[in-house]
Amino acid sequence: MSFKDSLIESTKSDASAYMQFISGYKREGFHTYAFVEDDDDMVFYQYTSQHIDRICYLSCGGKENVLKVFRKLASDNLSDGLLFFVDRDTEQLPFEADDDICRTTLYSWENYVCQPRALSTIVSKRFRPSLTPREQEWAKAGWVSTITNFAPEIQLHTSLTHVAKINGCSFGMREVALTKDVIFGDDNISPALGVRDTLEAKERMAISIGVDSDEITRTKEFYCDCDLLTFARGKSLFHILRSYLVFLENKFTKKFYGQYSSPLLLLNCIPAGDEMFNFVREYVAKRLGGEAPKLLSQ
Repeated sequence: MSFKDSLIESTKSDASAYMQFISGYKREGFHTYAFVEDDDDMVFYQYTSQHIDRICYLSCGGKENVLKVFRKLASDNLSDGLLFFVDRDTEQLPFEADDDICRTTLYSWENYVCQPRALSTIVSKRFRPSLTPREQEWAKAGWVSTITNFAPEIQLHTSLTHVAKINGCSFGMREVALTKDVIFGDDNISPALGVRDTLEAKERMAISIGVDSDEITRTKEFYCDCDLLTFARGKSLFHILRSYLVFLENKFTKKFYGQYSSPLLLLNCIPAGDEMFNFVREYVAKRLGGEAPKLLSQ
């Protein structure tokens, strides 16, 4: 197995990632190393930083492991010129080592695929026969109104996910499917009534195991006032987007070309040089001591 393969295969934990890194520091002509949360993140950052050659991406098995690797490398004076990428998640500013660690500007990288501008590009490239300009605008408007329809459920789901994380407890939030029995309307889709009931049952469960009800209320108030496409959990938004694409296929009686079971399968519909990804280029330039590359041709 080559050294590069060994690095990639060894990143099951922060310890093994660190040990493999220091044992081969600056070998095989890599320009630098990038530590990311998992394999999907690796693909995302490879795509959005493709203007930089010879980056070896290491999947560390989670956000906390990336942070542990950073702390260890920083304590050993080895972190300069290395790249560290994590999702923003539910955390707000200030954040540990904001100048050294790149956080997504949205909740997670999946959120970028769910933005209305991304949806416009996706539908313009993937439907056969192609959607007319009017149909593309209709699809974009329908996606915005779909998020409005799901807003109460998204807000409560995100609030409870946040509360569960900061309290270190679990009350089955991963079992909640926002798109279960989704309702297809004339112009958009909506959640089934039972979804709200399930979420409210999870809220009662959280209180029953000792979570402060005032804390839940404050968290819900925050998410009621924020941009959900920015702050809501990206994987949850993508599940809604996937159902919305099924709705569009039925609405237009046109076929979506390719698969959309994963956000990675839609990522390459968005130009790597899209300004949404400027934060990646600017961070890489700062860490490597250069200027941020200009946007790639669209």
